Amino acid sequence: MSKNELKYKAVLGKDQVIEHLESLMHAVKEGRLNVQHEDQSLCLAPGENLKLEIKAGAKENKEKIEFELSWSENMELTDQVGQLNISSTEPEVESFSENPLQEGDASSRSPASSGPAIVAGDESSGEKDKS
Repeated sequence: MSKNELKYKAVLGKDQVIEHLESLMHAVKEGRLNVQHEDQSLCLAPGENLKLEIKAGAKENKEKIEFELSWSENMELTDQVGQLNISSTEPEVESFSENPLQEGDASSRSPASSGPAIVAGDESSGEKDKS
């Protein structure tokens, strides 16, 4: 089987990126995804079950999020791999009660309890792809 591939990379305004993402969303809903750039085009037919991979990261002066959608004819749904939330609001940080330990009992305090908790997602893919 030959591999057809189209790659596109550009720096765009936020509104243009939003338009592309909305077009992608609409095309996936319709089950027909046509991608064209210059003299290249590729027609894809997303299945009912899609594998979604999201990778987000931040460095000193650069942030990024990567999305990957893939599918195959015999792709089965995976078990729940954890809740995913994508939103414009920051998650609420679990507040700590005012020193539930007795004063002078600092030996039993964990250094981690002095700041907000950070919870990492499940990195296992849990994928069942029978292609």
